Amino acid sequence: MGKKVISAGHIMKILGADVSLIARIGDDVFGEIVRSGMAKYGAGDAMRAVEGGTTAHSIILAIPGIDRIFLHHPGVNDTFSGEDIEENILKETTLFHLGYPSVMKKPVYRYIYAKCRGIVLYA
Repeated sequence: MGKKVISAGHIMKILGADVSLIARIGDDVFGEIVRSGMAKYGAGDAMRAVEGGTTAHSIILAIPGIDRIFLHHPGVNDTFSGEDIEENILKETTLFHLGYPSVMKKPVYRYIYAKCRGIVLYA
């Protein structure tokens, strides 16, 4: 598992922070790897598996002498929206990280709502 959001959440959880990772994952092998990996640390409670969906993943080709090449499949990330962010989680939040807002297909309205509630945001 890589990606900025999972890595940051995972490290914060190991350091003792109360972390909820909010995400959509597919009901595929990649989704199970993500869910089980985060469950070990008690951080996967807000991940939602989408039936028949595929989990986002990237393959990075590092060929000597040229820039890295990224092959990315967005999977069910393309359907993530503000509706996936539960109000009860926002009420207890002091730090909110929204990963990759520039590539999201749906606006995340509750992200703006979180900002109005005095939560520290970073993206």
